[in-house]
Amino acid sequence: MAEKFDLSTLKEMLNEIMPADLDAERVFQKMIQPPYHGRVSFRHLKNMDPDDFNRLSDDVETIRWFRRYPSKFVLFEDDKNRVRMCGVRIPSAKICLQYLSGDKEGGTAGCTDEECYRFHICRKFMAGYCKDGPSCSFNHHFQSDHNRRLLVKQGLDKYSEADLLKIFVNSQLRVCDSYNESRGFCQHKDSCTRLHVCSCAARGSLKIQDTKNCHFGSIAQLCRAVSSQLRHASTIGKKLVKHRYLPHMSS
Repeated sequence: MAEKFDLSTLKEMLNEIMPADLDAERVFQKMIQPPYHGRVSFRHLKNMDPDDFNRLSDDVETIRWFRRYPSKFVLFEDDKNRVRMCGVRIPSAKICLQYLSGDKEGGTAGCTDEECYRFHICRKFMAGYCKDGPSCSFNHHFQSDHNRRLLVKQGLDKYSEADLLKIFVNSQLRVCDSYNESRGFCQHKDSCTRLHVCSCAARGSLKIQDTKNCHFGSIAQLCRAVSSQLRHASTIGKKLVKHRYLPHMSS
């Protein structure tokens, strides 16, 4: 005769297979609002959203839940593979470098691809230090026809301009300013969500012959760090860095 299970036993078995079905969009919305701005300490999740995360039985289930939504969230681990931080990340939120190669004054067109799937926006503005303001040749907003088309296509048109900026900033690769300025020390330690690598190597301006003497290492080190954070080892390399990297302030 088949073994009978009571309802509570069945629920426990199902929970082992699939994490609790929390509202991913609701968690995403809370995470981009103050005081979090897209990044939350793993230990602080239950304080951020007690109604949702208290439903998860333990840390393992919480991690499994986040990994069900790689198109919305990213987990940051320390050197011992312990999850320290959770963040929002939209993999499709990429900046078009062809667009940034244009020069209106010089008559250079920039991106002319009508099917371009990358956003036309100023990368320095995104990094928070464009000095050109309203006179900048590149968009400081998402309201162009091209950007609006992509926002609608990717389901991002429901967010405000301020929220979009937070989403896009968190979706790019960032090299740690503190680590570079102090030549290898970061005050945030394991809680830092930026890459601890040489900013010259990330920009591609570090000469091959200099990599052996560089205090921070080379592009190979950068690729390992990116791989650890994004878990997309097959796509790591100069092409990914090129289109996802927000420059260091001295760039």
